[in-house]
Amino acid sequence: MELETVASDKSSDDQTKEVKIIVQRLARRCYHLPGNSWCQDWVQWFLNTHPVIGMCCHHPLHPLVMRDRIVCLLASISFGIAETSIVVLMFYYEGEDMDKLMFTVPNFFGESVGISQGMIALWTLGGAMHSIFDLTIWHITACSCCQTGGCLSICGCWSWMGGRIAFMITIVTIAVAAVVIIEHATITAREETFPDRDGVVENIVLSLVMAYLLQLFLALFIYFPLIGTVMFSGVLGCGRLPLLGGRPREVRQLAEKAQLVQRKRPFIIPVLLP
Repeated sequence: MELETVASDKSSDDQTKEVKIIVQRLARRCYHLPGNSWCQDWVQWFLNTHPVIGMCCHHPLHPLVMRDRIVCLLASISFGIAETSIVVLMFYYEGEDMDKLMFTVPNFFGESVGISQGMIALWTLGGAMHSIFDLTIWHITACSCCQTGGCLSICGCWSWMGGRIAFMITIVTIAVAAVVIIEHATITAREETFPDRDGVVENIVLSLVMAYLLQLFLALFIYFPLIGTVMFSGVLGCGRLPLLGGRPREVRQLAEKAQLVQRKRPFIIPVLLP
């Protein structure tokens, strides 16, 4: 009976330790979970970190619940609106034509589609900055250092602080987006007074909405998977450099840590009593 109790206690301790490891690695957006293959790790990383898909498909032990993910998504949308409006205003104040044609590309129907310098600015710099903002707001919300298994896990009662900070950042981002949109509307109203600018409001607003929706789609479903897969593979850091090592570096670190723990275990020499 005592042996069964000891065995159950050890099993419970092992399960608790495994849960701590999983929670911490999920909060840190780690590429590798113990026991997973390459494909399993890619699927779990994508489902747990995607701003939209992750709302319904995240891991049951993930510290970011639906409420936190909604705040992150609102922050992402407001940042995208503000960023798109700022790009439009930059072209306006610099006196540059946002619709200036740079080159043309053929579409699926064999027709030529014009690519303007405004499109290039939104699709490249805008999309990249959007992805960086999404990653930043994620780490602030997760607050992995205060989660189970983190370096400040003793202060786990403060793990809610990350969500509050992210909420405040979201409010500030929404306010900035509102100010920029109002500035853009003011300029539009000023230009509308000219007799040859009929319908300019509808055209600018429609182009702004379409540009933002396209940027949001690129950021969430093109840039995110592509950049994420490149970072996941570790090809930029040859699987060894910090931040760029990706999954190979994490697998190597876990293996080295397991070997170190194994070496620290005391070696017991059996003694045969006469």
